[in-house]
Amino acid sequence: MKSFAWPDLNPAFLVMALALLAGCQPGSPDIYDTRCGNLNSPAGVPEDRLLFSWKLESEKQDVMQSACQVLVADDLEKLNDHKGNFWNSGKVESDASIQVAYAGKQLASAKKYYWKVRIWDNGGTGSAWSEPDSFVTALLDPGDWEGSHWIVYEEMPDSLRLVPGIHALRNDLEDALGSRGRDRCVTPYFRKGFHVSKRVKNAFVAVSGLGHYELSLNGTKVGDSFLAPGWTRYDKTCLYNMYDVTDRLRQGENAIGAIVGSGFYHINNERYKKLVISYGFPTLICK
Repeated sequence: MKSFAWPDLNPAFLVMALALLAGCQPGSPDIYDTRCGNLNSPAGVPEDRLLFSWKLESEKQDVMQSACQVLVADDLEKLNDHKGNFWNSGKVESDASIQVAYAGKQLASAKKYYWKVRIWDNGGTGSAWSEPDSFVTALLDPGDWEGSHWIVYEEMPDSLRLVPGIHALRNDLEDALGSRGRDRCVTPYFRKGFHVSKRVKNAFVAVSGLGHYELSLNGTKVGDSFLAPGWTRYDKTCLYNMYDVTDRLRQGENAIGAIVGSGFYHINNERYKKLVISYGFPTLICK
């Protein structure tokens, strides 16, 4: 039997060959930590937070970005084929690698998009494309909430609402409160079952619970938020969160639930002595 001997290969040649196969030039910078809206693969990105960022590293010294190109597509296969059917910025002469604003076609609400970026350094060397990343748009139009309604365990009469609040250390507190700000509220747990009979490509949930909520799907907490959403003047602005729950759904029966605490939405004259305020009893909206 004849033996076959592999020819001696120069290590430098191997490095160059691997770099060419990866689509970049030898010694080119690498891109990592891609973000949209300063978050990794976020869900619920509003139009004013469609800002892309990335970091670069290089084995060489004194390397800076001199140009970049961003692609955004609504399909991962298109992006992998280097087709940005929603935005192809082309090669842009710029050293900006943070808060690069989206400038493509109009995006749809609650839809998943994919993006990637490549850069050129100050020596003209181009990088490989970054790993594909994604983002999910927010509910971009108020009409997107159509069909959803705030739900409560108990509705508070308007005569018991207390907005703006009252400092609880004032001497005339009892007279100022009257019958308001005295009752404890029920901490409700809402639950709804539903059936999934077909394969689900993408599933997102938008939710707000005032004062604070914790959402669960099939018995497991959704997201890692704590004391969500953030505090606001609830008669002016209510924040919400969006989550990608595609991987949490299962064929057949499912159940979604949320526990809603009062937070700063309802503070009666008992547990917090700096403020008494009541916009209402805990409430939830989910779509």
